[in-house]
Amino acid sequence: NTGTIKISLKIDDKGSVRVLQDVGKESSIAGKKGKKAFKDMDKSAKSLNQTVKMSAGTLLKMGTAAASVAAGYALTKLYNESIKAASALEEVSSKYSVVFQGQTDIVDKWASNLVDKYAMSTREAKKYLSSVQDLLVPMGMQEKAAAELSNEMVKLAGDLGSFNDLPTQQVIENIQSALVGEYETMKKYGVVINATTVQQEALNMGLAETKDALTAADKAQAAYKLIVQSSTAAIGDMERTSDGYANTTKRLNSEWEDFTATLGEKFLPAASKIKSITADILDNLTKAIQEPSIDERLNTIADSIEKQIKMLERLGGSNLKNTKQYKAL
Repeated sequence: NTGTIKISLKIDDKGSVRVLQDVGKESSIAGKKGKKAFKDMDKSAKSLNQTVKMSAGTLLKMGTAAASVAAGYALTKLYNESIKAASALEEVSSKYSVVFQGQTDIVDKWASNLVDKYAMSTREAKKYLSSVQDLLVPMGMQEKAAAELSNEMVKLAGDLGSFNDLPTQQVIENIQSALVGEYETMKKYGVVINATTVQQEALNMGLAETKDALTAADKAQAAYKLIVQSSTAAIGDMERTSDGYANTTKRLNSEWEDFTATLGEKFLPAASKIKSITADILDNLTKAIQEPSIDERLNTIADSIEKQIKMLERLGGSNLKNTKQYKAL
């Protein structure tokens, strides 16, 4: 807002100049306008301040709510992950106990060593050991010898995985494939063997007199020996590079899995009970839906009786309708 000052000049007969300023009135108007403008500015500032306070409070409440939701989601995710980890360990431990029956004392020590030095979780160590054992014994290898070989193979898998930056699980599967004659799987590790070299190595080891006499277990032992001979550079790599990023990541993941599995063991009984009760309820509901209603049963009985009567009539019971039995129906 602006004010205007009007200046009027009058020249009298003496030639003097009088300056008449009509300042009072215009100044008063300008002053009032300025005062009003400042009041408006003050009012706007107070309104803005109140809005800022309200916005800050709203944001704080929204942030608290979001944090609560995030925390709830994280806890739910941890609970589910813990249950899953505990269940997986439980299943693996069951197989582990069966295939190593009578040897668990020594094999438990091997499993602990794999956890401590080869960046494996308890589930992984038990799974790898039992899977190799379950492969070798059906081939005809004695359980004790198979257990010792299983331990050596799993350690080799850890080193090969570290040396070639591959998951231990993949290396285990590749070695197992080689043990049953699929030798191509080992080429990626610099191991080149074939049926001929494996058979010759088995004979050199004195496992049989002739090639025809070689068993699957004999060939598996020979294949493993050739794999070891071709993996000298990789053996010990897990220990040498345990502080590297890749192996530290493996260790972190295995430690997290063991933590969640241990936590999940506390929840597993209750979770299993809830699953069982829910399954029973669904089973009963399914049966109730599938069963015919009372009306349907009565209709079925009535239809059956009617069909029987009609059949009797067709068979010659022409006077059936006059019988007391029919009338009773």
